[in-house]
Amino acid sequence: MNWQVHLKQMEEYYRWKRDHHPAYPDLMLEWGLFHHLYGNMVDDADSRTSTIQEGSATLKRLQADGCQFFDLTCWADWAATHYPESGVSPTAPTPEEIENQFRSGGDLAQATIVDELLSRIGDLGDAPSAVRRSALCPAFRRLYASMAESSAHRGDEEIAEVFFAWAVLVGGNTAKYWVYEIQLNKIMGRQDNLMEILNQGLGNYPDDIELVREMALEMDRQGETGRAIEFMSRAVELRPAWPDLRYDLARMYQESESPEESLIHFDKALEINPAYAKAAVSQAEALLHVGDVETAERRLLDLKEKDVEPREVYRLLSQVYAERQDHRRAERFGVLGQDTDK
Repeated sequence: MNWQVHLKQMEEYYRWKRDHHPAYPDLMLEWGLFHHLYGNMVDDADSRTSTIQEGSATLKRLQADGCQFFDLTCWADWAATHYPESGVSPTAPTPEEIENQFRSGGDLAQATIVDELLSRIGDLGDAPSAVRRSALCPAFRRLYASMAESSAHRGDEEIAEVFFAWAVLVGGNTAKYWVYEIQLNKIMGRQDNLMEILNQGLGNYPDDIELVREMALEMDRQGETGRAIEFMSRAVELRPAWPDLRYDLARMYQESESPEESLIHFDKALEINPAYAKAAVSQAEALLHVGDVETAERRLLDLKEKDVEPREVYRLLSQVYAERQDHRRAERFGVLGQDTDK
């Protein structure tokens, strides 16, 4: 497999995300991981140096911003060893050392899955030294998972399975095997076997937060909103400070015609992450649903000034002014809500 070609394809993807999305810490983390990995594979010496420096600079920016989360700590520790100020880096681990790490700890289910994933990858000795170095840093699972998703969207399922295998093994979390299988099947348009995959995964890891969330989303997709709420409520109990779970639960309550309950969780999602645009827009919609038009208008006008999801904000503002019989403004914002360029 030509790693350099696949990473080059990811460069365009990450540049697009940088240009079109806020600089969230998770995105910046992947941006830096990509540069540290790709920099070791660039042939030109100057390009190699500048690429690696971009990775190191991104790490320093995240640290300077006060970001603190597990994968960032892992990456910082790994980078201190592999990109020291002295410029002397350790040699890449051998295939045997990597396999021993992949197999360390765990249970019988993990051992069986590791065998399968290693068979997908093939000879570890064929992996570039930079990839073998990355196996020592669990944070790189994020980059490999993104590479898998990108490959799947391009229709290359075989390569996607290889990158997902690397993501599971490098991350050291066997439950991700089923999470990634679900993601791959969704991208490839296969829905019929999702419940089977979920039941297998939850049978082995009943408290894995992402599997519980995926089960809730699948229940919701199948129209079983009550069961979806049960699973998503459990996910929130397992990790109450994850704003995405609060948003998902709020949205499900909204679907079940429980706007008061949805507001509780939209509020909590925004308390955890004040920049959560989707939650802010959905909160305004829920406020309209309970008849609090004035608060909804204030929130929507604030979002309009910040240019947050303008089409949806304009659509909801049109509803606000229609409620007030202000037909001129209702029509104006209705037109703006249909204009994809606004």
